[in-house]
Amino acid sequence: MALFGLGKKPTQPTASAAAGGIPTELVVQMRQQGMSNDQIIQNLQTQGYSSSQIFDAMSQADIRGAVEAGPSPAPIPEAPAPAAPSAPGPAPIPEAPAPASSGVEKERIEEIAEAIIDEKWEELMKSVDKIVAWKEKTESKMIKMEQTINDLKERYEELHQGVLAKIGEYDQGIRDVGSEIKAMENVFKKVLPTLTENVGELSRITKSIKKGKKNKKK
Repeated sequence: MALFGLGKKPTQPTASAAAGGIPTELVVQMRQQGMSNDQIIQNLQTQGYSSSQIFDAMSQADIRGAVEAGPSPAPIPEAPAPAAPSAPGPAPIPEAPAPASSGVEKERIEEIAEAIIDEKWEELMKSVDKIVAWKEKTESKMIKMEQTINDLKERYEELHQGVLAKIGEYDQGIRDVGSEIKAMENVFKKVLPTLTENVGELSRITKSIKKGKKNKKK
């Protein structure tokens, strides 16, 4: 028996199979044609019937066959033949009982159960494939998001360093201006007295010149 039907490709259901019909008549016809249970199951699966539909159809076919067959007539008793006088011999060996139909039914149930397991296994594998695809897609998104965050961190660090550099330059510029102002202040302190004295002397000279001109006019 196949193990869970790995590698099988699901068939597309036909119109009757998709409608949920039970193919009892098909089972009866295939049995009349001499097909085995395994062949019947494979044929119906090819037509798109599910395992539960096949199981129900085979069960109904069994019931219909038992009803149509009816009870078997009772055998007519035969008169016992007169025993011929003979020397006593070995006792007759009893015939082995005919195999019961339970073995056939068990095999049929096993085949259908295996087909149901195959079908459920395929559905499970489809779900697992979807989960794996979702996991891979999510991991890919997480990797991209992590890369984006790292890029943002690097850009922030670059911007931060640039701002700090500009602030340092501005601070240094202010310090240089302050130093220049202080130097000019010191120069003015040294030059201002002399400049004040020169301005006073110039003022006195100017007054003397003006006064001399007035005297000459008189």
